[in-house]
Formats: sequence, structure tokens, C-alpha cells
Amino acid sequence: KDNARMVAAFVTAMHHGGVAATVKHFPGIGRIVNNTDFYATGITDTVTDANDPYLEPFASGIRAGADLVMVGSAIYTKLDPGVNAVFSKRIVTDLLRDQLGWQGVTITDDVGNAKAVAGTPVGERATKFIAAGGDIVLTARPADVTVMHEAITAKARGDAAFARQVLFSAARVIDLKGSRGLGACRPTGQ
Repeated sequence: KDNARMVAAFVTAMHHGGVAATVKHFPGIGRIVNNTDFYATGITDTVTDANDPYLEPFASGIRAGADLVMVGSAIYTKLDPGVNAVFSKRIVTDLLRDQLGWQGVTITDDVGNAKAVAGTPVGERATKFIAAGGDIVLTARPADVTVMHEAITAKARGDAAFARQVLFSAARVIDLKGSRGLGACRPTGQ
């Protein structure tokens, strides 16, 4: 309960400072033993389920008006066995969006250099996240951007449902930018 209160206070304080707030790494990484950035093993949580009290800080952040939810790359055997959270519809859509009521922007943790997802081809890292219900794919590797963009574009051309998901994602991102005063682009210095 203390963590949930602190998350809500942090989101509120960030907003008072004019900063968008992100809660992360959904659905929680406190029960894994290794960092998903550096390891593909030791990243499996065998405890967290859909009614876990460890989800309460995320729910609290959502109620407090968080702007984004960052989805982690760990694996949760009681939620979607063998599937990294960023690629899991059960986690991103069913748990986060449907059960917790999150309608805002979801973003991945880094899926460029992260060892947790290194076994998934670069383009699929983007398409799988969007198909799971995600919006923004974050990569620390600039060379990945073109590959990811091409994969998203190709999948959208051949899959009408995926194309609609891309449009919904783009709309959520545009709405977020507008809510933070970033809707209008201005040349530098004006």
C-alpha cells in the first residue's frame, strides 16, 4: 500500500512540474533475479498472477493520471508462460488495458539491446508489441528504427486488423502529445 501511495504522489508531482509520468516496468520486475537488459535467463517471474497485490502500484499510477505505462521484457509464467511481457496480448491487452482499465499510451522497455528479446528478429519486436496492444517501440539502437518501421508497414499492408491497431496506437500517441502541449510543431527559436 505504501508503494501505491508513493506512485500516486510521484505522478502528481511530475504533473505539477509539467512532466509526463511513466509507470514501469509492467507488470513488475521485483521477483526476477537478473536484469532484462543484460540477461536472457533469470528473467522469469513464477509468482505474479492477474490478482497479484504487486499490481496495485501500477493501478494507483493509472488512477493518478500516469501518461504512459512501460511494459517490461520479463516472462510471467502465471500470466503467459514463455512469452516476454512486451509480446504478450494477455499482459498488454487483457491485464493492463482490460483488467486495469489503462487506455493510454504503452511503451516498451528497450527492445534494441535487451538480451531478454535478442532471440526475436528486430522487426518482429515491433510488430509483436503492437499486435499485443502496445503503442511505442523503444530501441536504443538507431539502426533498428528502419527495420522496425519497414516491418510495421509491411504487416499493416497485409493485415487489416493490425493496420487498425497501428492507427489506434498513433491516435493515442497524438492525444498524449496534445495533452502535454506538444501538438503544434514550431521552428526552433519561435
